[in-house]
Amino acid sequence: MKNLKLTFGIGLMAICLAFLSSCKKDNDRNESMTGTSSEENQESLNAIEADFLEVISFVNIEHATIDDEPSLINNGVSCMVDQPDISDENANSNSSLASKRPCIVCNCSGVFAEMRLSDAQKQRLRRSWMAYNDCVKSARERLANLHQSILEEYKMEYHKIQRMYRAGKITKAEYERMIHRLRMSYNEKMESLKERKLLCAAIARCHRQYLNHVNSILTPMQWRKFVECKKRCILQAKQKRNDRD
Repeated sequence: MKNLKLTFGIGLMAICLAFLSSCKKDNDRNESMTGTSSEENQESLNAIEADFLEVISFVNIEHATIDDEPSLINNGVSCMVDQPDISDENANSNSSLASKRPCIVCNCSGVFAEMRLSDAQKQRLRRSWMAYNDCVKSARERLANLHQSILEEYKMEYHKIQRMYRAGKITKAEYERMIHRLRMSYNEKMESLKERKLLCAAIARCHRQYLNHVNSILTPMQWRKFVECKKRCILQAKQKRNDRD
């Protein structure tokens, strides 16, 4: 049943991917005037796609003090998945899944605002963003649920160590070492799950189709600015990963 649900979810994503792909084809005839398809741009797309998959594959259980309950920001789903490139109050259809903690993320809506986009470009970009959100919705929900089930398992082990410390059976230094090892082991456990890897890969495919569509809408100069912004955002996300340990 679990594999059937996963297959069904990814099947729905395939429909959304087909929609995004059809949008790309509809706009190919305008590519000579707007988007670009040079080898350089394809290299940029490939690099962003690879980096995006690396970033969204990262997960981190957090708790700052002994009294803090362990948590996963945004239910463990990378904020990069939800970043609203298009400024629209309905752009992020997944916001209800976010945790109460803020999901601060770099996005490119400001760059778009500086581009002096035509009304037609704005409409097409908004449609592409909404299609992307529909594409990732199923995988995003399954990813969040998967993380929460593992987080509950982690909490049980965490509370055992917490009780030992409060009972005076271990020192604060021992408590911190034990919690650090436990947290790292569960982070690695989540990142290595086959089902999680499949879901992250499906989200990355949706993102690639979204980038292809954006490329077909923007002029070469606008596209370069957008790519530069995306690279900055991904670099920031990678730096956060380096801070985990």
